[in-house]
Amino acid sequence: MLQGESFFNLTALEVLSLSHNPLKTVPNTLLGFSPNIQFVSLRNVSSTHFHNDVFQGLNTARIEATDFHFCCITPAQTNCMVTVPWYMPCRRLLPGDLIRVYHQVLLVSMLLLNSVSVLVNCFVSDSTKSYLSTVVSVILTHMLFLLYLCAIWIADIHFKETFLLKEELWRSSVGCLGAFHLVFWFSIQIQFALIFLSLSRLMVVIHPLDTRFKRTKFAVNAISIVCTMSFCFCILTTLIAQFSIVALPNVLCLPFNDPTQSEVITRTMTYSVSATQSATSIAIVVMHCLLVKYFHESQHNIQRS
Repeated sequence: MLQGESFFNLTALEVLSLSHNPLKTVPNTLLGFSPNIQFVSLRNVSSTHFHNDVFQGLNTARIEATDFHFCCITPAQTNCMVTVPWYMPCRRLLPGDLIRVYHQVLLVSMLLLNSVSVLVNCFVSDSTKSYLSTVVSVILTHMLFLLYLCAIWIADIHFKETFLLKEELWRSSVGCLGAFHLVFWFSIQIQFALIFLSLSRLMVVIHPLDTRFKRTKFAVNAISIVCTMSFCFCILTTLIAQFSIVALPNVLCLPFNDPTQSEVITRTMTYSVSATQSATSIAIVVMHCLLVKYFHESQHNIQRS
């Protein structure tokens, strides 16, 4: 523990080494009374308990550290001897006012569009209940990504300017793991939802009178089973990630972004979801082509009769 006046009035102090010390309490006025310090060594010292303003007012020429977070809180004229990774923000979780505004606009837009879409389909559209259930399931699936955006927004508001010193705490938190799960669940569930929607359209055209996809109970049961299975699978995968990774590799808690390329689980998830999304896209295109083919055939048969 260091007191706020530990180096008070040491005007001749030019070199200070705090290396290899497990500092737990570091006041923001620690170095404010020693403006002539030229070199500070902080090797093997964690930045977690340092305040953002601890280096303000110094004319320090060089700072030696092993924790890159120190370079984010040093004055601009200071030579920090460790490189900040390009994928780590040096201030807030959402760096820059423009990015925060864009994030909020995206969040509000998704909320309004999805809400309006649900209301239109429920109270204005004359679609059958089975088809309505399928469409609403697709809309609600998009709400998973909306919840993820809300989680990131709340984290940005909570940490504010202190995020740069607490980003590792955030990456290992339950909140970040929950955001990780939401994105992964969305990525899996949206594929099932879109395939089921395309398949139901195709079956109604091929078998307009006796297809099970026109039955509300069948549609609701199928959607519920698929949703439950995808949820359980994603929960299991998230738990495996929790026990295999000390902290998620990126501050946005995305399961498909590992700048360090060091985690096997994230690479496996990325390749697997990329493969299934490609297969899903091909399957949807094929079903829509068949839909157009059978629709034209049915129209031709009607005209002949």
